[in-house]
Amino acid sequence: MSREFLEQMKRHEGFREHVYEDTTGHKTIGYGFNIEAGIDRKDAEALLQSQLASLWLTLNEEFNHFWWRLSQPRRAVLINMAFNLGVKGLRSFKKMIKAIEEGDDEVVVEEMLDSRWAKQVKGRSKELAKQWKEDRFKKQPHIS
Repeated sequence: MSREFLEQMKRHEGFREHVYEDTTGHKTIGYGFNIEAGIDRKDAEALLQSQLASLWLTLNEEFNHFWWRLSQPRRAVLINMAFNLGVKGLRSFKKMIKAIEEGDDEVVVEEMLDSRWAKQVKGRSKELAKQWKEDRFKKQPHIS
């Protein structure tokens, strides 16, 4: 696809950050993406990857004082939480963040699990707490 064609489509469709109804009444977002038409798995994964990369950059900036000393599994815990809660929601875990700064992994896990969020997401919070504690990703079953 040529750059010129992409720019033409962007100009013709126009960009909308929030959902709106197009001229035919369909819920639409971005550059004319019809939400009601759904999304295929490949495009959904590309969108997810883009959002996670953006969160990685945001959290790197937000928590620069400790971000780089965290392992990949622990960074992933914070990105996962921020994806679910929003960055503002993650920031509200003040005691947990203080414990991360101080290297107190027990308190990090306690604060993560002793929250309204943990009650809402149940298994997700338990898996992420275990991931933080063990400092490794959960082994996934091998599918052949």
